[in-house]
Amino acid sequence: MNHILRMSADRDERVDASLAVVLDALLSEANVTRAAKKLGVTQSAASHRLRQLRETLGDALLVPGEGGLVRTARAQAIAGPLQRALADLAAAMQAGRPFDPRASSRTFKLAFRDYGEFVVLGQLLGLLAERAPAASIVVQTPDRSWGSGLAAGELDLYIGIPGPAAAGLRQKLLMREPFVVVARQGHPGFGRRLSLEQYLAYSHIVVAPEGTRSTQTDRLLAERNLSRRIALRVPSFVSSPFLVARTDLLLTVPLGLAATAARHVKLQWVPLPTELAIEPTSAVMVWHDRVEQDTGHRWLRALVLDAVAALKRELKPSRASAAR
Repeated sequence: MNHILRMSADRDERVDASLAVVLDALLSEANVTRAAKKLGVTQSAASHRLRQLRETLGDALLVPGEGGLVRTARAQAIAGPLQRALADLAAAMQAGRPFDPRASSRTFKLAFRDYGEFVVLGQLLGLLAERAPAASIVVQTPDRSWGSGLAAGELDLYIGIPGPAAAGLRQKLLMREPFVVVARQGHPGFGRRLSLEQYLAYSHIVVAPEGTRSTQTDRLLAERNLSRRIALRVPSFVSSPFLVARTDLLLTVPLGLAATAARHVKLQWVPLPTELAIEPTSAVMVWHDRVEQDTGHRWLRALVLDAVAALKRELKPSRASAAR
């Protein structure tokens, strides 16, 4: 891509590739100062480029609005296609280029749910340090637009629960994990099994992200006209096992989280009561077609698979000796 064309009645108007990069920064930041910082230029230079772009495209692009500058309708229409075009260009430049992990200083951008970050990221960082010591990872919390982030090149990988199918996205199943009931070591109500009556006799910590009305466990209990006492709701998996370790509360979470947390605090766990047939949780790795053949990205995907394989090996003895 050496230019972007806009057809007018009497001429072709061209924006060269360097201006396209500036335009992308200005539209994504909607702030001249932040765009200048992103581009590594002075604010006056970014302002000058904005004036050029306004003249060339015949549109104000950014106008004053509530809380700062906002994009015009024209700029809003340009922003997405421009971002994807630049991402495709970057991918095209990488295509076929050999990737040497020992020498690479590439930064990989990953989106994790809190569970994946807690369980998988530690394994992944260990392998990264060993195999690509100069490379780095930036972790983002995925929102509903993580698919468009992959398409636009803002993300390299999403790792978490499966999302809706979308054109251009590929995914691979990483693991399926059963749910277990977790308690502190020495909990008075724990043996090698837990009946439904025992499960309901204790208070619980529930992991319920913002906006979650009820969990699968509570829906299954409601079908039996039963309920459990919930002493605490937290929005994230990460803090829950540490809170359990200091109380007599019970926690229902995937096995991997229990086993990972047990490296740091004294926990035990048993299978769910047989009446609570909760489907195992799935974790997938998702990427975009545009990086399918990128050698560095293929290496990254292989690294994630190796990290998950190592995690599964560590979980095997945990399954055999969960109730301690």
